[in-house]
Amino acid sequence: MKFSSLINQKKTFESLKKNGFVVCKNIIPKAKVFATADISKELYIKEHLQAVSSKALPEIFSEKNPFPKTNKDEILNFMKSEAGSNLPTLHGSMSVKSRLSKQYLDILNDQLTIDLLSKLLNSEKVFLHLCPAVRVIHPNFNFAFVPPHNDLSYNAHFKNRFNQNDNTKLNFLTIWIPLKSNHRIDGGLKVFSSQRSFDIKTKTKTFWIKDMSIDTSDSINPEYKVGDIIIFEPDLIHGSAEISDKAIDFRISMDCRVFGKNTITPRHYMDLTTGECYDPGEGPCGYRENI
Repeated sequence: MKFSSLINQKKTFESLKKNGFVVCKNIIPKAKVFATADISKELYIKEHLQAVSSKALPEIFSEKNPFPKTNKDEILNFMKSEAGSNLPTLHGSMSVKSRLSKQYLDILNDQLTIDLLSKLLNSEKVFLHLCPAVRVIHPNFNFAFVPPHNDLSYNAHFKNRFNQNDNTKLNFLTIWIPLKSNHRIDGGLKVFSSQRSFDIKTKTKTFWIKDMSIDTSDSINPEYKVGDIIIFEPDLIHGSAEISDKAIDFRISMDCRVFGKNTITPRHYMDLTTGECYDPGEGPCGYRENI
């Protein structure tokens, strides 16, 4: 079924431009989402246990208690160190190898989703930046949050094909996908739609880019369920919502960047319509960075 027959295109586009984000309901089949959530949890736990057994984490993490309740500030200091910044599971993330698993590349690969993105990007072809980000956070890991940021800062490699120096002309979107929907308890998404920014923060040696200077009280927690997707503009400031003390299960989500024909990238990417993958600098949207 076509996007135009299911969703009011004009309202969706206007909401995206006005607020910087839009929640699109019932886009991805729930069975596909649940299966992806189960695999994500399995991959994450496997990687985290490997990190624990290798003694890469502080002593409080043990094979008997790999997800301890601990002093938040103490762990945050470790996470800022070189050793801590290189441990993805401590930050609620996973390795590139895991994030390139087939289920993550396939989750957007259905006609309804591609049609929606094609309309919003005004591009017949829709491309997926590789690799998707996956977030798996244990309820005890209240330190594993993503600070407020815009996605321009993490994706400064994207360029407009016709005006490579103008960030405001970039034609890419972030697709945020809840793989579980208990976001009022186990944390979720927080957006600051009145404080959008095209500024690009420089990434340091830490895992996440330093917080943007914003009014953190001015936030929105979008309502969503499994099967929904949330689409962001590149300048939307967003971050992790707080985990409630009542949380008892993992918070699981994924997000990815999609772009149209007028955006170019020096990174790996995939054509969502054909499944063809391109190496850096190759294909219809590749360019090579100056070395």
